[in-house]
Amino acid sequence: MTTDINGTLERFESERELTRLVYNYCHGLDRRDANLFLSIWHDDARYTTNSPFGNYTGKTEIKRALTEKLWPAFAHGHHWTVNLVIDIDGDEAKALSNFTFQGEAADGTAMVVAGTYHDEFARRNGRWGITCRTIETHLFAPLPGISFATPKWER
Repeated sequence: MTTDINGTLERFESERELTRLVYNYCHGLDRRDANLFLSIWHDDARYTTNSPFGNYTGKTEIKRALTEKLWPAFAHGHHWTVNLVIDIDGDEAKALSNFTFQGEAADGTAMVVAGTYHDEFARRNGRWGITCRTIETHLFAPLPGISFATPKWER
């Protein structure tokens, strides 16, 4: 049996880069780091939110969604991405993952959201980036009267 070690190494490296894109979506969004958030997308990417937040094409529109719609809607929040499965085919890839979100809306209402990310990627000029992210929301639960508190040791 012949093993193509270079091909295997390239696949592992690509999977790691794609995983970082998926996770940096959450870090950029939650930490309000626009540069990190925008770095994951290709210039012509599509961002379909399946929500009142809308759908966007291109980094300029995605940045506008981030700064004018997403961040203003939430006082703070935390995303967790799980069950990530990546399929690579040359310079293109697709991924499926699930997410949960816990946070507070701008008015202080606590909420929990669960859904699925459907991602498409391309490697262009040696760099992987997201070409399309579609968010499928399964559960959206506002929790009026619930307050997420900072632990006493963090105050």
